Amino acid sequence: MAWPTKGPHGEDGGKWKRLHYHTWTTDEGGLNQAWVLMYGGVGYCNDAIYNISTRNISEMGITEVEKAAYVSELKLLRAFHYLKLVDIFGGVPVALVPVTSVSPELPKNMTRTEVFNFVEKEILENVANVPKLSRQMLGRMSQASAYAMLTELYLNAEVWTGTARWDDCIAAADKLIANQGGGQNGAMALDPNITDQFKNTNDLSKEVIFSIAYDFTRGQFEPSWASEFYHFVQQEIYGGSRGGNDGIVLIPGPYSTYATTDLRRSTWLSIGPQLKFSDGVTPVAGTVEYAGQPLVFVDNIRKNKANSTVSNMSEGEENSGVRFNKYKLGNSSTGVQNGVTIQPDPNYNNTDWNVYRLTWIYFAKAEAIMRKNGGAATAEAVALINTTKARAFAAADFVPYTPSTLNY
Repeated sequence: MAWPTKGPHGEDGGKWKRLHYHTWTTDEGGLNQAWVLMYGGVGYCNDAIYNISTRNISEMGITEVEKAAYVSELKLLRAFHYLKLVDIFGGVPVALVPVTSVSPELPKNMTRTEVFNFVEKEILENVANVPKLSRQMLGRMSQASAYAMLTELYLNAEVWTGTARWDDCIAAADKLIANQGGGQNGAMALDPNITDQFKNTNDLSKEVIFSIAYDFTRGQFEPSWASEFYHFVQQEIYGGSRGGNDGIVLIPGPYSTYATTDLRRSTWLSIGPQLKFSDGVTPVAGTVEYAGQPLVFVDNIRKNKANSTVSNMSEGEENSGVRFNKYKLGNSSTGVQNGVTIQPDPNYNNTDWNVYRLTWIYFAKAEAIMRKNGGAATAEAVALINTTKARAFAAADFVPYTPSTLNY
């Protein structure tokens, strides 16, 4: 995916081009924001760990067992932030207590391997002391979250530390596949179709492991990702109240690699003429290059209106690029789809963002098996991928992988 400049919009000082072409500067705002976001999370965890650890249980109205569980949960959440820091930045300072006038010493920098070892130790020491995943643990760190973090950690161990940990990755993934970490909605399992994990009732998904939970209906807390993916008038397309910045699109080409029978092509991606949700017939009109004309998303990034064939991150128009349409907000207004009247969705804008889900665990285990096997697929790796991918096709259309056709 990419965020190309589209006419007068999206230049933003060139930051999206530098991100796309990997030509970052030493003071890149986006990288700094990632640093601030992750260390902000570390700080919140440290403060809560300190306050809960140093207070008497009678003051908090909880038991010692509950107190220990809360601290372990917070330590796992802190480990999650350091997992992302070691991924993005490598060696980083590791802070374990709030920096105050009483404790003014700043944290010392650790090597990437040292941070890796710290994250592993924190997870292993606390996983058994937190609850298994359940409906009550939605959006919180559970045993399932811990096993998912270990899967990610060990999958990247060779790059991050120089030592491969394929067997450990496989073992952590197996904990989740065997439902040993619990499930948010009964026993953890793959959802029967490829849309359950991304609709506005995805809190009911069987395969969610850890998510950023949103509940706009009760809390007026809405997902933030819509602004990055949606066109300026996207609300006319899906019948909601939110447009976007006409930002992130697919780079040219990947869309055409999906078979026409692949449901991901039609349910996760959006291309072609856009119609108004209100009646399902009237074309949505563009607002910039195609103002007053039908808005048609295309699989290229170039100035088509001028018949240009130049394609790069500077040559976009408002309709450039196939759109990422995987996550759905639902609709807040009455509309028509395929001639059928659609009433307002009571779950509009409630869509959770998946951080870890079981499909990824299947893929991570398959990759670990193949890398352990010198890059060659085994029957087990093939079975893992086929099990997940078969859901994207009607039974008659699915062509399974074989050990000779599966590669990473």
